[in-house]
Amino acid sequence: MHRSWVVFLLLLLLNIIQQHPSQGIISLDELFPFGLQAGDTLMQPNDDGSDGPISLPYTFPYFDNIHHQIYQANNGLFSFLGPISTYVPIEFPLANDQRLITAFWSDIDTRGNTGNLTGNHVYHQVYTQSTSNSSYTTLLIFDRIKLYFCLYFPRETVFNPLIVII
Repeated sequence: MHRSWVVFLLLLLLNIIQQHPSQGIISLDELFPFGLQAGDTLMQPNDDGSDGPISLPYTFPYFDNIHHQIYQANNGLFSFLGPISTYVPIEFPLANDQRLITAFWSDIDTRGNTGNLTGNHVYHQVYTQSTSNSSYTTLLIFDRIKLYFCLYFPRETVFNPLIVII
């Protein structure tokens, strides 16, 4: 199931891109809420930098390893053992057992200003599902994750995530 989660994220991104091949643009409505208005943490502008460690509220099983924290790189990846400043995507697995998850990995420099509405920023937020204390946004995110999972993994009968990292 945990390996399915990584594959799910990659398939979801691919599906959204395939739905809009001619425009090269997707509607922000198809993405999860993000930015300061969604309560996300803003990564300071940088080139090939990382934030972290970011504590996780639950253990995160990743293949044969258990993790309690992640690092976010502005180049589009999350790593588990430490920051990764590599900006050129290379084949998996990385040397020295560098464990990471990425649906998009490229050379990103967030120090400049793009002049667009959303800016030139990288954000993150860790969501947990609590039946007694969940905001509307958290419920929306978990409902959408479950919907997408059912759509793209119809043979999986049970999927109840405890944590979502955006």
